[in-house]
Amino acid sequence: MTTFNRIWKTKRWQHDRTGRRITSGLQAAYQMAAGTVLSSRSYLDANDMTGTEFNTWTASGKLTTTMFVEGGGHGGAFGYNESNRVIYTLVEHPVTRQKYVGAVTYQPNQVVGVDDFLWLAKVPRYVRFATDSVTDGFVASDALGNVYSGRLSDLKQKAVLPAPAFNLGVSGFKINPIDHPNSGQLNTLQSNGVCGPYAFFTFGNANNVDPRLIVAIDLRDQTLVVSHEITPQRDIQLKLSLEKGGHMEPEGVYYDRRTSCLIVGINRTEGWGIGRFGYWRTHSELYATTFFNARLPDISQG
Repeated sequence: MTTFNRIWKTKRWQHDRTGRRITSGLQAAYQMAAGTVLSSRSYLDANDMTGTEFNTWTASGKLTTTMFVEGGGHGGAFGYNESNRVIYTLVEHPVTRQKYVGAVTYQPNQVVGVDDFLWLAKVPRYVRFATDSVTDGFVASDALGNVYSGRLSDLKQKAVLPAPAFNLGVSGFKINPIDHPNSGQLNTLQSNGVCGPYAFFTFGNANNVDPRLIVAIDLRDQTLVVSHEITPQRDIQLKLSLEKGGHMEPEGVYYDRRTSCLIVGINRTEGWGIGRFGYWRTHSELYATTFFNARLPDISQG
């Protein structure tokens, strides 16, 4: 019996408004109350910067609308307030190349840029940015393993990201810098989320070299409260083994108060095979678990 239950997946190949074919590659995704999903993925925009493509999906995994954020970056994490359709994410100015985090209203089938944001706060480098609208909290992480946290309202007022609260190295993780060779001795940081006093992180590269981890850290004292390695067959079923080229790559992570579940995005290979013959495709999926709830007693607190 697996500890994770699949609650959503993308359908077979679909195309966004620019003709890009999508079945996987979603970096972060949130499931809404009606079962629909909002996700992020990267693309190369008109200014030769990495932009973020935000897609909405039906509960059955059909792509419905797209919003492009020029200069939005890789899309490794973002925040979303379902009540007012505001996304909290990274954006870069096309001329000055100054990076910011800020808020922008989701506009279906539109292209937006830095001038369309409701507010902006300067950041020193690319960060994965996530929010908790219930407690007014945010968490961000960078390629060096620095973790930033605080109140979203304070960030909006001060218009600059505060100094790092801590580095993931204090919990024993050796963060792999972007594009750095890794034969398994370093941890590839994928995404982060926040709920109450807890920050969540996922680790593990698509090349199956380093461990696929789900981590929770108490922001009040930087205590490591969860470190769980996602294991094929025990946690998530994988028909095409990792040794034969299968994928089971962790992506976005967040805690859903509505269902009292931790939600993890996975890019996973599925299909069928007989002997040397087979048909395999990688899908983006969401998995839910209550496995860690006992270790998160203060999840509703700020």
